[in-house]
Amino acid sequence: TSFWGSFPGSDTGDPGWQVAAYTAQFGGGLSATIAAEMRRMTTIYRGIYSGNQAAALYQGFQAPDIVANLRANGTWGSAQIMGALHQVNAQYYGATPATGHPDDKWGFALGAGLKVFAPMIGAGDYLQAQITYTQGATRYAHQTTNSNWSSVEGANAGYGPLTDAVYGTSAATGADLELTTAWTLNAAYEHFWNKQWKTSVYGGYSEVSYNDRGNNLLCTG
Repeated sequence: TSFWGSFPGSDTGDPGWQVAAYTAQFGGGLSATIAAEMRRMTTIYRGIYSGNQAAALYQGFQAPDIVANLRANGTWGSAQIMGALHQVNAQYYGATPATGHPDDKWGFALGAGLKVFAPMIGAGDYLQAQITYTQGATRYAHQTTNSNWSSVEGANAGYGPLTDAVYGTSAATGADLELTTAWTLNAAYEHFWNKQWKTSVYGGYSEVSYNDRGNNLLCTG
């Protein structure tokens, strides 16, 4: 696809992705791509968060994600800026259409990436880094699907929900979709000692946050 992946939760876990894309080559290593892609979703929560709640309250498919990038390639390495638009559309406040539903919103993702070759240190060496910022499009920062526990050295480590948005159980308690904010920063260096041996050093930082109203909807008061 035309959006680079990210380190925290970077395993897509799927065999492919449906994409219709066009790439224009401008010469000198400069290119641009625009694509309509199958939407990348995490979950939408309605009402109070209750631990291992798998409430994937997305409404049916209405629009693909619109993804684009501008990329430069050269003997020095490569650099890219990219963005995506993602429709967030939730199900009803209650069990029937008569209860109504929040208005759809458009989330987005913005990112920039850089890869620089370092032959002065070692043949084949390179440094690469990427930053990604999202609102209502969390899967562009965390590509794995939502999960609320993880196995760490044989023990369970808990962490908060990964969502695209939260909303209330009625128009009175939460009429609007409150979009989730997430951002990631990743960096890596790969050093080639020789043709047979190399060392990779990498790290990443990720943060997921909710606005005041979204946080109140997730918590018990």
